[in-house]
Amino acid sequence: QIDKRHVGRACYYVGEHLRGHAHRAYGANKLSPERKGAATVADLIQKEDLRLFKVRDIQQRNRTNLGSAKEVAAALTVLLDADWLREVKQETGGRPSISYAVNPKLRASQ
Repeated sequence: QIDKRHVGRACYYVGEHLRGHAHRAYGANKLSPERKGAATVADLIQKEDLRLFKVRDIQQRNRTNLGSAKEVAAALTVLLDADWLREVKQETGGRPSISYAVNPKLRASQ
């Protein structure tokens, strides 16, 4: 059974695939700030073997284009869409605490 999540993932895959071809064809092979940030976070995940982290954990590493919560959130959105991460909300009585769990399948591919 195909639900909206499957369709969304398929659209994301096709869109990213076609975007790469368009960038190469038109010589615009420059990554957006969100995608640069996502690549930096992905590198941190792999090098530091991160499994669960918060936005501030990434901010504290003082990486280029990842200094503000807004920049980190944009990068994490890219990784959420690519199934690298899953959002984990913990109720605290006030505003929920949000962490990001790394897809365990990424560890199996290393």
